[in-house]
Amino acid sequence: MNWKENFYKTKVKPYEKYEKEAAERVAKLYKVEIFELFNKNNGNKYDFVDSNNIKYEVKFDRYSLKSGNFFIEYFGYCKLSGISITEANYYIITDEQNYYLISVKKLKKICEKNGYEKRTKDNLTRGYCIQKEFIIKNSQII
Repeated sequence: MNWKENFYKTKVKPYEKYEKEAAERVAKLYKVEIFELFNKNNGNKYDFVDSNNIKYEVKFDRYSLKSGNFFIEYFGYCKLSGISITEANYYIITDEQNYYLISVKKLKKICEKNGYEKRTKDNLTRGYCIQKEFIIKNSQII
């Protein structure tokens, strides 16, 4: 298995179920069609787009149920990533129990005002650590 196949198998594939669930929720709530789900030709700048041309990025944070915080990535593997480069209009952040829909513009402000920098254990990724209460207060549960 080459590095791309391994990366997909370990870093992407396990999270596709959250993207699919979020897309289904958006489609049902807003009565729209979903396009480009699992299409990574957009440079990973969003996960899906709806029939109104609204783009969404889905993030799953497995540790948030224990920590009470969400990790919002902005730098990874020696380059800007995550919220720094997204073309999405909305982030959908899930802790597996709830799906929180928040505008990227609002999320960036929360990160700047209420977040603190955190690095992953392997030191390859940096992000803002945000208390879940800030996300809950500023988002819609879908």
